[in-house]
Amino acid sequence: MRYATPARPHNKLTTNGEQFSFQRHLLPTPAHYFEHIAQIQLKGGGVWRDALCPFHGDKTPSLRINIEKGAFACMSCGVKGGDILSWHMQLHNLSFIAAAKDLKAWGKR
Repeated sequence: MRYATPARPHNKLTTNGEQFSFQRHLLPTPAHYFEHIAQIQLKGGGVWRDALCPFHGDKTPSLRINIEKGAFACMSCGVKGGDILSWHMQLHNLSFIAAAKDLKAWGKR
């Protein structure tokens, strides 16, 4: 008996014969994104910085952000992710493609 394989999510889209895809190298650097685009005030030094978490009414910094990789985790509300695309998707309630387009990282192959 043959079973249908589940559809695998992909990061390519064809429109009018042109292929569009996620271009990770076009994403802003995590440090630039968090400080200038997301306007998060980072505190401390080193790779992991502290900040107020915008996902809940944070009064003391409970959010940890890795400014090299873009990973983040809130020690209070539990929100977490591995890069700035994940952050952008969660904060703005966007799909993968919508977030990639918003960050100018979706383009022609």
